[in-house]
Amino acid sequence: MTSTWGEFVIQEEIGRGSFGGVFKAYHPTLRQPIALKLIPVVPGDAREIERALDESRRLASVHHHNVVTVHDARYADGHVGICMELVTGESLAEVVERRGRLGPDEVLASAVTLCNALSAIHAVQIVHNDVKAQNVVREDGGRLVLMDFGAGRRLPEPDRTTGLYFAGTPVYMAPEIFSFHEPSPVSDIYSLGVLLFFLLTAGYPVQGRTLEEIARLHARRQRRYLGDLRADLPERLLAVVDRALEPQPADRYQSCGEMLHDLAAAHSRRRAPMPWQEDTGGQTTSVGRVGSPAPSLPASENRSAREWLMVVLGTLAVVVPAVWLIGFLGSRAHRVMFGVRGQFDLASPLDWLVNGIRTLPLPIFSMLVALTLYLVLMFAWRVTTRMSATAGTWSDRTARHLKTATGRAGLDDPAMAGVLVLIAQVALLAAVSWNFADLATAIYTPLVNGPVAAHARLDPAQEYGGWLLFCAITSVIALGSAVTWSALARRRRPGEGGAAAIVAGFALTGLSMVMATVPWQVVYDSWFTVATFESERCYVVEGRLSDETLLFCPWRASGRSVVVRKDQPGLTVFQETENVYSAVAARLHAAGGT
Repeated sequence: MTSTWGEFVIQEEIGRGSFGGVFKAYHPTLRQPIALKLIPVVPGDAREIERALDESRRLASVHHHNVVTVHDARYADGHVGICMELVTGESLAEVVERRGRLGPDEVLASAVTLCNALSAIHAVQIVHNDVKAQNVVREDGGRLVLMDFGAGRRLPEPDRTTGLYFAGTPVYMAPEIFSFHEPSPVSDIYSLGVLLFFLLTAGYPVQGRTLEEIARLHARRQRRYLGDLRADLPERLLAVVDRALEPQPADRYQSCGEMLHDLAAAHSRRRAPMPWQEDTGGQTTSVGRVGSPAPSLPASENRSAREWLMVVLGTLAVVVPAVWLIGFLGSRAHRVMFGVRGQFDLASPLDWLVNGIRTLPLPIFSMLVALTLYLVLMFAWRVTTRMSATAGTWSDRTARHLKTATGRAGLDDPAMAGVLVLIAQVALLAAVSWNFADLATAIYTPLVNGPVAAHARLDPAQEYGGWLLFCAITSVIALGSAVTWSALARRRRPGEGGAAAIVAGFALTGLSMVMATVPWQVVYDSWFTVATFESERCYVVEGRLSDETLLFCPWRASGRSVVVRKDQPGLTVFQETENVYSAVAARLHAAGGT
C-alpha cells in the first residue's frame, strides 16, 4: 500500500480488521483529516463493487448525531474506499479498561444512545453486525459515536476446518450466526446486549478462548447471567439485558423501539436524572416517543394480504378436519352407546361435521372463561406492580430468577422443555381421568349392555358436579397444551431436537379436546321419543326407515336394542320426548337405588 490512495493522502493506520484497514487520511476537497476505510475486493467483480458502493450510499443517507458520518465512497486500485468523519476519543473498551465496570445510570444512558443509533441504521436496511465496545467511541465532549460498518454485508467463506464464519467478533456474535443464519437487526440487538453486559461487568455472557469453544457454549446454551455478577443492578435493567441476550431470535426485542420502551421503564425505577434527550445539533434524538415503533425493515413489520390469506387457509386446513374428526368420534360414541347399527346407522360425513360444530360451544365457553380469568388476574397484577414499586421490584426479581433457573436447568432448550412438558401433560390427563374414573366409565361404557345404574351419573341435572366439570377441565387442558406446544414449536430452530415430543404433545392435545367434546354429544343427544313395547318403557333411537324402528329399552335384562316393525302389535309411540339418563336416574331414585 502506498502513501496515497486515489486523491487521498494516507497519514497513518488507525486500525485493521478482517475486512480491511482504517486510516487517517487527508481529503483534498474537504481540506480536512478524515477516516478512510479500505475494503479489498476481487478486481473486476462489478457486482461486489456495486454492492459495497450502494451500501456506502445508504450509510451516507443516515444523518444521526451518534452514527459516524459517511462523506464519500469510491473504487480504485482493487479497494472500495469509504470516506468518513474522523472521530477522536476513547472507545468504550478503553473506558472499561481504565475505569472498570460502569454504573447503571451511565450504562442506561449509553444504551438509549446506541439504540437510537441502531434504529437509524436499520431504517436504511443496513445490519451493522459488529456492534462492540471497540466500535463505540466517546469523544471528549461526551458524544458516543457508533462506527465500523460492513461486517454484516460481506460474509467470507466458512472456515474449512470449523465450518464457522469469522465475520464480526465471536464473543459479540448472536447464536444464530454460528448456525449460518443471515445477520439481521435482531442479531445486532443481541450484540448490543453483549455490549451492555460488558459495560456492567467488564466480561461477556459467553466467554471462550476459541471460536469453536464459543460456538459449543452457544449450542449447549451455557452462559453467565448478569444478575449473578451484579446483584446491585435494578431489576428492570437486568430484564432488558437478559431479553436482548435471549438465545432464540424470536424471544429477543424485534426492534430497537421495543428495547427503548423497556429502557424507559428501567429508568422510571431510578431516582437519578438521565439525559433522555441530547443536543444533536439541530436533530433531536428523544426517548419520549418510545411508544411508537422505531423504523425497521418493512418486510418484518407488515404482512401482505397473501400471507394473511395463507394463514387463514392454513388455519382452516387444520380446524375443519379437527372439527370433522371430533364430530365423527362423538357420533360414533353416541351410536355405540345406544346400539345403533346396520341399516340404522344413517349418519353421513356432513352429519359428522355438523355434530362437530354442535359440540364446540362448551369447550369454547370453558376456554373463554379460563382466558378471561387469566386476563383479569394479569390486569390486576399489572395495576398492582405499577402502583407499588415494591410489588414491581419483587415481580421483576421473581421473573428474572425464574428465567435464570430455567436457563441453568436447560429448560430454554426446546428439546428438554418438550420432554418435561410432555411428561406433565400425560400426568395431568391421567390425574383427571383417575379423579373422574366413574364418570369416564359411564361415558365410555355402552348403555346397550352396561350396568344401568352407572349411567345415572350422566343425568343433566347433575351436570355441574359431574360431566360438565370434566369437560371444562379437559377443555382448559387442551387450551393450555395447544398454547404451550405452539410456543415450543415456534422456539425450535431447524435441526434442533424435540420434534418427536412436539408431535406427541399435539396428539395429546387433540386427545384432550376429544375428551372434552365426546361427553357433550353422548349426554345431550340422549333425548328420544318415548314408546312402549311389550309393556316396557322404551325410546325410539332411530325411526327414519319406512318400515322398521330401532328401540332402546334400558330396563330389559338383555337385548336392550330392539328392532321392530312400525306396525308390530304391542308397539305404542307417544308424542313426547325424554332424556334417557334423567329417566334412569329418576327410576333408580324412586326405587331407592341412589
